[in-house]
Amino acid sequence: MGYNRPAMTVSVQQAGSSLIELIAKSARGEKVIITQDHEPVAELVAVKRPGAGVQFGLAKGVLTVVGDDEAHLEDFKDYMP
Repeated sequence: MGYNRPAMTVSVQQAGSSLIELIAKSARGEKVIITQDHEPVAELVAVKRPGAGVQFGLAKGVLTVVGDDEAHLEDFKDYMP
């Protein structure tokens, strides 16, 4: 998901016969365009679930920063024991 891939294009008929696989691709962040008569008519997009994605602070208490110069640690004081 970190890079921009070209969209996968499938016809309505193909989408109907492989919907489970297309949903899985969409959930992984792949772009799926559905066409009818070779024209785009729909895009399959994953629903963003609450709590999904990056949550800051989850590594609190897990990460230990070691260094000779402790001045740079001031920015991380809320995350250190």
